[in-house]
Amino acid sequence: AAGFGLIIAIPGTLTYLLPVEAVPETIPLKVGYISVAGFLTISLGTYLAAPLGASLAARLSATLLTRIFSAYAIVTGVLLVREALLA
Repeated sequence: AAGFGLIIAIPGTLTYLLPVEAVPETIPLKVGYISVAGFLTISLGTYLAAPLGASLAARLSATLLTRIFSAYAIVTGVLLVREALLA
């Protein structure tokens, strides 16, 4: 799945990097549709948090990790359905 995600992400990212002339300049520091500030913020957060998450996952049991992920998926799903119904 990660390999296919990469295959999809590369052309998508390259397309979003293309210059955009029809859209007004509403986002400072952007290249095409990509916000450089947002990219740097997300990259830095990922760089700092990934080792912490990996360390925590190594210390927790597989059962507990499964339950945590399941709860997260259920909450996310409920919020998405709620948003879809209220929109």
